[in-house]
Amino acid sequence: MLSKATPRQILPDDGSTALNAEYTPGQATSIDYATVQRLKWKQFDIFVLAGLGPIGTKGAAYFMNENWFRLYRTYGDQPFGVVLRFGTEQQTAVFNDPTVVHRTDPDRPGHCTDEPLD
Repeated sequence: MLSKATPRQILPDDGSTALNAEYTPGQATSIDYATVQRLKWKQFDIFVLAGLGPIGTKGAAYFMNENWFRLYRTYGDQPFGVVLRFGTEQQTAVFNDPTVVHRTDPDRPGHCTDEPLD
């Protein structure tokens, strides 16, 4: 018997039109996105650090390295997800200048917020 699926929340984008639909691998972009996630499976913690492109991937690792204590202080040992944006339409993406676009709301599990980390 299949379990009943829970509804998923669709997150609005940030309104940027700078993503290039004709992007090719290795091409420099003005904006890149990444995710940093902590997942739980049985007794294991699984961390996912991934970007759409090379800046996002490197930036996800950089963000985790620089913010692991803030993430722990905010979420403890609970699962979380953070979506990061690198760059703007005016500034080319760099890995060490992330903006938190969405993240798990620690006070409302299953919901997101766009508030920065404390």
